[in-house]
Amino acid sequence: SDASRASDFLKRRRRKKEDVVLHQRLQGELDRLKGATPWVVLGIPQTAPPDLASEAASRQRRRYRHLSARPDLPEETRALGRDLAALVDKALGALSSGAALDRSESDPDLLSAGRRRIEAGAWEQADRVLTRARDKTLSDPAVLANLGWARLHNPERSSAGRIEEGRDLLLLAEQLAPDDAEVLMYLARFFVEQEQPERAIRRLKRLLRSDRTNADARALLARCEAMVTQT
Repeated sequence: SDASRASDFLKRRRRKKEDVVLHQRLQGELDRLKGATPWVVLGIPQTAPPDLASEAASRQRRRYRHLSARPDLPEETRALGRDLAALVDKALGALSSGAALDRSESDPDLLSAGRRRIEAGAWEQADRVLTRARDKTLSDPAVLANLGWARLHNPERSSAGRIEEGRDLLLLAEQLAPDDAEVLMYLARFFVEQEQPERAIRRLKRLLRSDRTNADARALLARCEAMVTQT
């Protein structure tokens, strides 16, 4: 029917426009990433651990290879997908060649490896690494505090479960090291997230008694005091 033919025509026009937009986007990505550092290509911070780089590369590679294999796309667009996948492979190879040296130095220090993953926002990996560290040390307050912070933000766990487990780990760390600045800062940040500023203030004041120049603690204390005033 005329209506059916008109609908098919509009769909073809719409698809053609979408293909043009996709081609332009891929061309822009290729222009931006050519000559970029491996971290920029993979979209990760320079502090990211090797396994995070591998995950990012795998995710991008799947996307670009899927586009390069789509028979409905023009060959020029599929070629851009292949070029971008090659850039991803090259970036990961560059990082892997240097990561082997880093790994030989850092793997024995699971706490440092966990902290790097926390800084990179790789919560699942941080949780796994710091759990291994906890199993080896059992009562190291720094390990417990960092594990607690990673557990709180681990999206693999349920919201209620990670809050309860993370809190318990942080409180245990505080029992073992009641004046440790890192432990107290994590606990204060936790209580701010839970909208319990009074409990955060107690930890921050204790921290500042031993480290009066801690700018992060002072800033968080001011924020907590403002929260209390507003309630």
